[in-house]
Amino acid sequence: TMPGYADDGTNYYTIIGIADNAFSNCTGLTKVTIGVPEGAYYIGNNAFSNCPNLTEISSPYAYEAITIGDSAFSGCSSLTTVNFAEVID
Repeated sequence: TMPGYADDGTNYYTIIGIADNAFSNCTGLTKVTIGVPEGAYYIGNNAFSNCPNLTEISSPYAYEAITIGDSAFSGCSSLTTVNFAEVID
């Protein structure tokens, strides 16, 4: 599960997306749950490319917008479930 926030002991950061190539070629990755609870969200170019064992990506939260970059899930031959709560208008 990807948290909605992170800190380094001094500063507190809101997670707003997954960077380009962040999990590219992670063959052991099987499921991703995004725990960011609000706003807009971005999944970068090739973020999960070539993750052949990834079967599911989901989030229980609704977003104002979800942007999915080019080839974000290219080569994810086992991906069968993409489940996000409704997008907020």
